[in-house]
Amino acid sequence: MKEVSLPGESEDRLTESNVKAGSRAIVIGGSMAGLLAAKVLSGHYGEIIVIERDELQDRPANRPGVPQDHHPHRLQHLGKGVLETLFPGWREDLLAQGAYEREGKEMHLISPLASLQFPYEKDEGCSRPLLEWVIRRRVAAEPRIQVLQGHEAVSLLTRKKGNKLAVTGAKVKEKRCSDSRDLEAALVVDASGRYSRLPAWLEELGCGKPDTEILHTRLAYSTRYYRIPESLKDRYSTVLIEGDPSLAEGSGVFSPIEGGLAETTIYGAGGHYPPVDPARYEPAAAKLIHPMLAEILAQLEPVGNPRGFRVPECRLNPYGAMPEWPSGLLAIGDSICSFDPIYGQGISVAAAEAMEMGKALQEAGRESDPRWELHLQQRFGKIILPAWWTIVVADLRWPGVTYEGSLSGRGIRFCQEYLDIVRRQALQGGDMELFGLMMGVQGLDLPPSALFGEEAVRMVVSRCKQEAWLEKQLDDGETLGCFLERSFPVFHPGSHAEANR
Repeated sequence: MKEVSLPGESEDRLTESNVKAGSRAIVIGGSMAGLLAAKVLSGHYGEIIVIERDELQDRPANRPGVPQDHHPHRLQHLGKGVLETLFPGWREDLLAQGAYEREGKEMHLISPLASLQFPYEKDEGCSRPLLEWVIRRRVAAEPRIQVLQGHEAVSLLTRKKGNKLAVTGAKVKEKRCSDSRDLEAALVVDASGRYSRLPAWLEELGCGKPDTEILHTRLAYSTRYYRIPESLKDRYSTVLIEGDPSLAEGSGVFSPIEGGLAETTIYGAGGHYPPVDPARYEPAAAKLIHPMLAEILAQLEPVGNPRGFRVPECRLNPYGAMPEWPSGLLAIGDSICSFDPIYGQGISVAAAEAMEMGKALQEAGRESDPRWELHLQQRFGKIILPAWWTIVVADLRWPGVTYEGSLSGRGIRFCQEYLDIVRRQALQGGDMELFGLMMGVQGLDLPPSALFGEEAVRMVVSRCKQEAWLEKQLDDGETLGCFLERSFPVFHPGSHAEANR
């Protein structure tokens, strides 16, 4: 990406551009969601300007605008498919930069129910800074995309079109200066992440504010890097140790990345915070439900001290349900919904949204829809809902986690007990078909109906010989279909899975 100057700062470069202002789009935020959005927009607008608070380095590096980038990140198959569509060969780019090749190596999954080992298909282990840098370099090759580094959007520019409000750009300033400049555009996309100011901006503009759902996770990571000696580099691939959240048992992850290093993370929620004190880190690993992580760490050399990351809450802003939504404005990624990072959904959901935006822009070019931006936010909501529902159901198992929102408490409790049945059958009973269904739904590769639809529930209950349990869940005279309709959100089959086609 090329760095540009604001109008009035150096020969009015942007205002004298040959590109008309009407074919310019602005993306607020240059992280993964912003990069994906910019790439898609470059097929529809003559000029895309990414406004990024950080000064970006020409190498993989941690940066203040991504406070969680020291910690492990993973992509679901959904996200990997979108990245391959937008950036063919991106995985080879990772490997060329030293990413750890996992293909054929074994993953260890350890839970209170069982321990499993299975080989990886094609996959790469890398840090978040390397992943973002590889994608940023691809975006940099797009001549229509430019970046304003060290700048921030302080407000939206608007005007009235009849009785409807239109966003016409953003007021932008350099972080170190107080003066701001107006930057006009036909479309503004907020990709500024979980700390987005969009709800406040909308309220200031008289549009009201979204009816935000909040999952009070009180979650925390503690991550430490270790150097892997050459003699051990292929002995251990990914290790995932999952405690029982209802007992406040923490989880641990070991994952080799580039540079002969491994990321190790200990995780807790509900206010159960893992230590960042170096002297307490490895003893904490030894307290997990299985000693494997501690045994591995005992053979490795630590690189630096543990670093913590805390997330008090995850938020869903259902912008598609707002009665007033300005034209010329979109939100994407964590700006709409911030997930529990442990499940690795955020980048994949943002990738699916970016692809959906591309479809909507193609449709807008063929059809006249004066409210296409609002309708697209509604489509984003359909992509987000399965992932949001998954983390709410999972995290509410932790003591100390609470939820404010519209999801049915009865439905959540049913899902928690039902998933316990599925896990026991899959892990203790060795039912790999059920295990695949469970992982497919949790990983966003399959629609929720594959596991939670009426036909699927009946199949699982029969297979697990849990008909008596199901009967107890239903009120007198209540059918399973009616219960699911009342207690589950309305999922739209395939909306997320189709995003990488």
